[in-house]
Parts: sequence; C-alpha cells; structure tokens
Amino acid sequence: MTLVLVKGQNAPLVASRLRVTVDAAVAVDLSAVLLAATGQVRSDGDVVFYNQQEGAGVSWLPRDGGGAQRVEVDLSAVPADVVRILAVVSLDGLVETFGGGPAPVARIADMTGAELATFLVDGLGAERAVIAWELYRRGDSWKMRAVGQGYSGGLGELLTVHGVNVEQEEPPPTPAGSHQAAPTMPGTPVDGVAQERLYEQVWGIFEDAARSAYALRSAIGYAAQRHDDEVSGLLADPRSRNSPATAAARAEADRRHDELVRRAESDHQRDVAHLLGELRGLADGLPAPMAGWDSPAWRGWRPPETAATAIRIGELHLPEAPELRIPLLFRLPLMRAVWVDSTGADRTAAVSAARSIVVRLLAAHPAGGLSVLVADLAGRGAAHTFDPAGAPGSGPLSTPVATTPQQLSALLDDLVNRVDLMQMAMRVGGAGTVPGMIDGGRRLLVLHDFPYGFDERSLAQLQYLLNEGPRAGVHLLMVADPVDSSSLGPLVSAVWRSMSRVPVVPGDDIGDPWVELTWTFTPDTPIGNSAVDEILTRLARRADNR
Repeated sequence: MTLVLVKGQNAPLVASRLRVTVDAAVAVDLSAVLLAATGQVRSDGDVVFYNQQEGAGVSWLPRDGGGAQRVEVDLSAVPADVVRILAVVSLDGLVETFGGGPAPVARIADMTGAELATFLVDGLGAERAVIAWELYRRGDSWKMRAVGQGYSGGLGELLTVHGVNVEQEEPPPTPAGSHQAAPTMPGTPVDGVAQERLYEQVWGIFEDAARSAYALRSAIGYAAQRHDDEVSGLLADPRSRNSPATAAARAEADRRHDELVRRAESDHQRDVAHLLGELRGLADGLPAPMAGWDSPAWRGWRPPETAATAIRIGELHLPEAPELRIPLLFRLPLMRAVWVDSTGADRTAAVSAARSIVVRLLAAHPAGGLSVLVADLAGRGAAHTFDPAGAPGSGPLSTPVATTPQQLSALLDDLVNRVDLMQMAMRVGGAGTVPGMIDGGRRLLVLHDFPYGFDERSLAQLQYLLNEGPRAGVHLLMVADPVDSSSLGPLVSAVWRSMSRVPVVPGDDIGDPWVELTWTFTPDTPIGNSAVDEILTRLARRADNR
C-alpha cells in the first residue's frame, strides 16, 4: 500500500533498494546529497546529479522516454559515515519559481516499480530548489521523511548550506531552520564519531517527534475544518436541513471526520512507539554529559581526553505523548550563551539549575580544559555554589569571585583582552604565537542576578563577549530574571535575544526550530546534590594533583 505523507511525516523504509522520482508541471532537475553526522557533505563528491552521476550507493539516471529523471539508492551500499541522503528538486529554467505552478509530487518506489510513498510538495512560493525527501539512519535501519524545505537561492544556496564548494560572488543566506556545524577554535579536539552519531540521533528523534505531532495536529485541524464546511453546506437550506437525506449526509460527514482523526492518531502512535524504542536503545549508550543524573555512566565517569560533543540540559515532551521524554542537548562548544531564566523560581532552584549545567560543562571537558569564573554582585550566596559541598575555594573554582562593580570591571577587562589576543592568535596561527597568551583552554563566565551592578561600559563589554567570545573560547552562563532589568529597557534587550533560554520552573515552555511547537520543559536538576558534589570532588582532586 502506498503511503501518502504530508510535510514532516516520516515512516520506516521497507526496501533497501529505492527509486526516487518527481512529477512536475515544469522542467525540474533531480539530485541527491549525501550528508555525514555533521549535517555537511564529506566532500563535493557527495552530490549526485546529471554532471556527476555516481555516488556512494546512489546513482542518477536521465529521463527515460519522456519520463522524469530518477535517483536510485542502494542503502546497503551507503557508507557507514553517511547518515542522511537528501533528494533535491530544482528548477532548470532561468526565471521560474515553484510558486508559479502546480505543486510537484515526489515519489519513492522499490526497484520493481511498486510505489512506497508519495508527497505533494505544496506551500511553495519563491523557492527554486526544495528538499523533497530525506532518507536517514535510525540505528540499524533507515527511515524516510517528507521534508519540503525550499531555498529561494536555488540549488547553489542549498548545496552551500550543506558544505559544498559552489562558486559564487557572495555567500547565500542561511534559510530559517537549517543547522550548520558551529565554528571552533584552532586546536579544538575533533569529537568522536560515536558521540556525533548519538547526538544526531537524539536530535533526529526530537525532530521526528516534532514533525509527527505537527502532522497529527494539522490532520485533526483539517478534518475539523472539512467537517464544519460540509455540515454548514448541508444546513444552509432551511427546507432540507431536517430531511432524511441531510441526516444521512451529516452522518457520513461525521464518519469521514472520525476516520481521518483515527488514521492520524494511529500514524502518530506508530511514530511514538518507534521513537520510544529508539530512546530506550540510546539510554545505556549516552556518555555521562548527555545522560541523566541517574545514569550508570556517571558512576564510571573520568575526565575525557577530548571535549564531549554535547551536554544535557533537560527533557522535553508534548501533551500528545507525555511518555516520550526527549533529552534536550546543547552542542559544544557553546556558540550561544546560556540564560537560566529564574522568572517565577526561588533562588535555590535557579542556583541548582545553573550548578547542574556548570558541572556538566566541567565534566564534558578534559582536565584543565575549562575554567569557571563567577560574578555575584548581589551577594545572595551564589559565589561558592559550584565547589564541592559548598566549601569556598576547595574545588575547580578556586579563583577569586567578583562581588563588587570594580571586581566585575576587572574580570570583564581580562576576558575582553583574552578574546582580543585569541583572535590575534587565530589570525597568525595559534595561541602560542602571541606573547601573553597563557593557554588555549576555555573560560566560562557565570553571571548571577544580571544586570545588577552593570553600567553602560560593562554592558558593552558583555555584548562583545556574547558576540565574539565563543569563537575565542570564552563562554557565558547567566542566571537572571528579566523583570530585574525592566528599568534598563533597550540596553539589555539585545542580551536576551542573543542567548539560549533555559527555564527553571518545571512545566515551562521551549519551542522547537522545525515546526515551532511549544514543548513542555523539565530542567536537568539532580535530586539532592550528591551526584554534582561527587563530580566536583573528583575534579578538585585532579586539580590538586596537577
């Protein structure tokens, strides 16, 4: 039976050899792009199209007897380091856009010609290239997803976003919702392939769950709207609204509505069951920084030789599937500052959430690879919360804590100077080439109760660190309630927009970047402090032995 998918839906692939085609009213080109776990091609050879017809397990074939171009895929021959294959449709005319004609229909069949799935790629406007299908790994199997993401800059823009060297005068804009690999400092260790795959798999589960829930809500909304339209039409004529024929037609409309809803719910339940199985399979394999605090991975934790790929911030779920609790992972290095939003939370909860994130960051780096600096001008007792058992100066934070505006100014001056020196070093070839650069380790500045104690100069320095710090190895974590800064108006509005918000109160909301659903967030705060204290104690012992 052919599956009819809508944008965002996914389904398991039941064949390993596939044929992809697209029916369109205008002339189109079909191509395939092979992606590694980073979301980028491994080389320009990972693009299969009319001018490069063979790739790793993928072939391009021309139009046959007036038919469409086609891409054939042998999943068993795809290399292990290729985790996604995009089927891309682009216009070969000079001025056309997809919005100027009927929506194309993308199809997947097996090699006998039996159709497995179709996807009406609708909702397009000025786009000149669009990702129709995504074939992607899930564990030892493959799945297909109807994507429909378009690029107004055409095939060149799409390929550039995915790491292909395309000759053009200016780099194309990045489309909303795309995810590119974050730039890193020279000398940053390359994360292990296994961790990259785990990270991509967790985010893939998150994306699949988001799109499946969106498809469910869309189908239910469509069913309700169609039902309302049908019933309104039946009742429009007062002379026939109470007739047996109208009653029968209304019953049929009810039946069609209920059948659509049942089918959508069944598809969603199938997706949830599959994703739950993936999460269970992942649970024991996640490294400690990505695992829950109750995971056995923490019992055997040792400082890694190279930085971990990501850290866990909390869990997300939707009302349609509360049992599907997906880890929220932040990739390392942190290219956006983290804002622990203490709105509506008591002081202890906010500090505990920040402490959990800091400890995970310390545990994700090699010994000595991350130093933590603290500013606590409000003096609410947060200055030493990251040392084991709360003992000041006994752990990895044995550096002075800024508690006055003067100390904050000196701390910011030092970090700004460090960023400037590191930028100079990266331009000339490494940290050791610049006098005064002590090491290439990273710094994490933890700010409590921002913007208490800040003036215009320190705000400007903070904005500089937010913009330029991550690429130079300087990162920020802020614990703050926006209400506390309401009197400063636009001076701090840019600060909030440049950070990744982490709520403190369980049940608060976070949006996803794909279909913008509102997810319920549970922060990653351990019950009690034993797990956090144990990790900090181990870090302190290693620091004492250096």
